[in-house]
Amino acid sequence: MGAQSQDPGFWDNASRAAEIMSERGRYESKLGQLEAIEGHLGEVSACLELFDGADEGAGAELLSEAVISLGNARSVIEALELVRMLGSELDSHDAVVSINAGAGGTE
Repeated sequence: MGAQSQDPGFWDNASRAAEIMSERGRYESKLGQLEAIEGHLGEVSACLELFDGADEGAGAELLSEAVISLGNARSVIEALELVRMLGSELDSHDAVVSINAGAGGTE
């Protein structure tokens, strides 16, 4: 998509170009989130490797750091899961919600 946007005729159709750039932004955002997960899990792995040779005090600190990094990875994964659940074509559009009293709610 990056090379495509460098094409001189790319911006001739502004609405199509905007759509492609929006899609590119979504992909870059997801890629950034996946890289963040990879980084957090790398931190967990490093802490656990160092834990093997650590004394008791340092070991507790390393485990604490590993738990924090694991929690950070989980937060990013949960955000991605929410986007996956609400990521269909029409989920970004507005909606109209009507609430009407039904049987038993009007006494």
